[in-house]
Amino acid sequence: MFARDDFHYACVWPLPKRGYRLGGGVIEPVGDSEWKPTSPLEDPDLFVSFARLGARGIPSEKRVLRWVNKYGLLKRQDERQGPFIVRRYFVEKRTLNQAPASLAEFRAEVRDARGALELYDILKRRDADAMRAKISGFEGQLERHSLPRVYRSLVRTTGETFALDRTDRAIRKASWNLQEFVKQKVAPVRLDISGWGLEPVSDSSYAPVQSWECPDLLSAIYLQFYLWMVGAWPMRICANPRCSTPFAANRTDKEYCTDACRSAARKKK
Repeated sequence: MFARDDFHYACVWPLPKRGYRLGGGVIEPVGDSEWKPTSPLEDPDLFVSFARLGARGIPSEKRVLRWVNKYGLLKRQDERQGPFIVRRYFVEKRTLNQAPASLAEFRAEVRDARGALELYDILKRRDADAMRAKISGFEGQLERHSLPRVYRSLVRTTGETFALDRTDRAIRKASWNLQEFVKQKVAPVRLDISGWGLEPVSDSSYAPVQSWECPDLLSAIYLQFYLWMVGAWPMRICANPRCSTPFAANRTDKEYCTDACRSAARKKK
């Protein structure tokens, strides 16, 4: 479902060879002049792995740093340039174009992704009762901005939208919130055509393949989620009770979102 040849080029996001460090509440690269190339969209677990960080509430520093060392920081430092900052003096110098992020900012992005995924699962099941219970649990948190963004306006209008037992209206309002949130997240993604234009033409037809260009890792994360939503792919809830993350079910016998969750669940038995 997430396997496409053009994903190799849709997001190019190099990682520093010396990894990342977390100090003073800020995550940053350890050096920016040496790197290794990666194509994060080739990983079908990209979005779910990000949302999974919030499976047990606020992710620990260790879990955050482990994820960042695998995938990278989320945004560019210089929005005008690509994966690298290019400076030209007497010789050209290229450095990684990744913005350091505060731990609080990163955790807020995880919280938003987790909230969007859980709301998507509720909408797929058309479970208005689960949605009301979720929103009731968030009431009173709006002032502290500690709830996922997809729920904020729903909490504001709880009395109007959910207390009247209008299931259709509740589902429409929640789905509109989710769609607007995801549209905002994928807005930086540009349409593209896959390939370099150098491949030999094997027949008389000319059929370019639609692809995308993601300016940073965060937009690639949500492009994967967007494709999941519009593809209406089936989903399941991870059977590991400490995870319970919704994931795309590409096999009917798959019960856990990752091998790690399957191993953890077996150890509990």
